[in-house]
Amino acid sequence: ETTSTGATVTGCITNTAMPRCRLLNPVDEVLTGSDNDATVKFSTENQSVGVNVNNNKDKITILTAGTYFVSTVLSGSKEGSGDSGDGIEISLRKNGSRFLGSSNAQPLDTFGQSDGDEFTFTYACFEDMSVNDEISVTFSNIGDSSATVKRGFLCLVRLG
Repeated sequence: ETTSTGATVTGCITNTAMPRCRLLNPVDEVLTGSDNDATVKFSTENQSVGVNVNNNKDKITILTAGTYFVSTVLSGSKEGSGDSGDGIEISLRKNGSRFLGSSNAQPLDTFGQSDGDEFTFTYACFEDMSVNDEISVTFSNIGDSSATVKRGFLCLVRLG
C-alpha cells in the first residue's frame, strides 16, 4: 500500500539491483613502514552491482548516493622481528580520508611479536556516500614492523 507518507509492505522486498561489491583475496604484499596509507589491493572482484572497481582492485567507486554498510577483514603473518608494540591502524577510507575522521576511532593492533605470528584486523561501519566517492582500506602507523596480508575482503552494500 502506498500513501503520501510512504509505503507499507507485507512480506519481503527483493531488490536484485541493490548496489554492492565484494573484493576478495588480498594480493600478498609485504607491508612495511614505507607502505603507510597505501591502499590494499585484492585479486578477486565478486558481486559488483551498481559500483565500479578500478583495475588494481583497491578502490570501489559509488554510483548511487545513499548510506552504505562497509566491512573489511584482513589477516596475514608477521615478517621478521620488528616492533611488536607498533599500534597499527586499519582504516576504511572515503576519497582518501578516514571514515570517522580521528585516528582514535580506528581499530588498533599489532602484527604480532615473532616472525610468523598471525594477525587479523576487522572494521565495519556505515557511511553516507555520494556519487563518485571512492572507498578503500589502508594500514597506517606500521613503523618498524612488517607483515604480509594474505587473506580477507572489503565489501559494501547500500542500505538506503
